Amino acid sequence: MYYNWGYNKKYFKKHCVSDEIGVPSSGYIMIDTNDFETFRKDGLMDYQILYVEDGILNANENGNITKLLKGDIIFYKPGEPQHYFYKKEDATRACWIHFGGTFAATLLEKLNLTDVHTVHLDNGEFFPAYIRRIVDELKKQDFGFEEKVNGLLFMLLTDLSRELMNRGKTTTQTIIENVCTKMKNEYNKQITNEEYASFCGFSLSYFLRVFKSTVGVPPQKYINDLRIAAAKNLLRTSDYKISDICEFTGFTDSLYFSRFFKKSTGVSPKEYRRQKTVR
Repeated sequence: MYYNWGYNKKYFKKHCVSDEIGVPSSGYIMIDTNDFETFRKDGLMDYQILYVEDGILNANENGNITKLLKGDIIFYKPGEPQHYFYKKEDATRACWIHFGGTFAATLLEKLNLTDVHTVHLDNGEFFPAYIRRIVDELKKQDFGFEEKVNGLLFMLLTDLSRELMNRGKTTTQTIIENVCTKMKNEYNKQITNEEYASFCGFSLSYFLRVFKSTVGVPPQKYINDLRIAAAKNLLRTSDYKISDICEFTGFTDSLYFSRFFKKSTGVSPKEYRRQKTVR
């Protein structure tokens, strides 16, 4: 397990109540050797945001486990119970920041972040970038570091607010519609789910989950349905050999194509052509 963090001892002593705004600690972690769990029954006196760079963060909320994946955040408010854990086999990388002060609630309200709890960031790379800079400042504590850290916190929260506001312009549904168009144009190519997930800017697990929930079927079934529709059209309207149609539509094995076609339509490609050929 790799663990790197920085803290502001002076701000810790003030308990996040006297300064207008401040960052008591921030850090990042890589889980690969041991499971790691955090349980704070009564929460903390400050705010905390965790961001998943890769892997899985398991958040236990009232007995229900929410799996946060790459690009997801969870935002804990002061006094809110915290119970989350990482499993070593997930090789999770995550980062976090604590902040508080008398101005914190006003700032969050101004940035429309008051009601944020768990959310996916389509373009969240800015988050760990800010965290690493903040950790550096908290560890070195050079002249003016508190002001520098507060400035980075303001920029992080502002970018977070902008990202969430822009979700209305590029929604997950729009992204899935775009990848469906891409699939329709290249159904005959050998493109993996990992490549489609990368096209969407999602982790593989998040892509599979959101694609099925949006389209109603897994991506591979969606592509295979496109291939079968194209094969049916070629069988009806062309004299191509069945082996050629198999290749044209993206199937790599003629025997598998024939079996899959029959499973999908109830008849073999040869029988389908006999029944449906346009004379």
